[in-house]
Amino acid sequence: MKKYLQNKIAESKLALPLTMVYAGIIWLLSGFISGQWWLQFGCFVLAAFLMMELNTIHALIRIYSRMVSCVFVVLLCMLCFLFPSIPGAITQVCIIAAMMLLFNGYQDKLSSGWTYYSFLMTGIASLATVHVLYYLPILWIVIIFQLQSFSWRTYTASLLGIATPYWFWSCWLGWHEDFTPLADHFVPLGDFSLPFDLSLLTSHHLVTFGYVVLLALVGTVHYIRKHHDDKIRIRLLYGAFMWMSLMSTVFIFLQPQHYDMLIRILIISTAPLLGHFLALTHTRLTNIAFIVIVAATLIITGYNLWM
Repeated sequence: MKKYLQNKIAESKLALPLTMVYAGIIWLLSGFISGQWWLQFGCFVLAAFLMMELNTIHALIRIYSRMVSCVFVVLLCMLCFLFPSIPGAITQVCIIAAMMLLFNGYQDKLSSGWTYYSFLMTGIASLATVHVLYYLPILWIVIIFQLQSFSWRTYTASLLGIATPYWFWSCWLGWHEDFTPLADHFVPLGDFSLPFDLSLLTSHHLVTFGYVVLLALVGTVHYIRKHHDDKIRIRLLYGAFMWMSLMSTVFIFLQPQHYDMLIRILIISTAPLLGHFLALTHTRLTNIAFIVIVAATLIITGYNLWM
């Protein structure tokens, strides 16, 4: 089988290291040293490592390839205008960790431990960005239909996991005899104003969002056509990524004011879908698509840096 440029890069052991060098350059150009975004950059590196572990542990791609991590890093670098956000940086790390832990409970209705720790990470993410709690029904749907591990044990574990960070926080607030911050934390959950008001977003937000949705669509269509080549377990895990991509896209239209959080989760769920497409296709057309995707990503990143 002829190997095109796409395949040589996808299967190269240098792909991820060189991508991280590229990411470092983008961060430097964004001014992270002058802005002292050390925590945000640390979260970025940790998120990239967790995506690599997610791919490795769960064998998302059936050949050696770091495309999942590379796609994640490159797409996240397009969000250079969101680099200063500490809540967003923490949220992306916690969501990746939550998905990695949750997938360990595949078809195990007694996997209360994995479920607890997964939802614990989700709870920690919700401390940084409370609207992460909107994803709880989706995570339960994933457990029921994709992981097939739903039981009273795992459901109870999920509730305990979500509650644990708030239990510790409430103890701290109780020590200071002031529960006002805890009550105020949940108030934004009831604010459903500004649905479909995309005027809240700049052209940079909209271009990046539209491009990521297009890539998610490409990856989804590809996987639906080629899913029979993977094991049933991998098909179900990719089904979870499709659910997350779809819901994140819908949420951005419904609540565009939460773009910072939602676009990160959309990229997390898009990376495996697009990575599968780039790593496991071998035609002249897909090679051209690879080159176009790389060029478009660089152009949009440059456009966002120019802002």
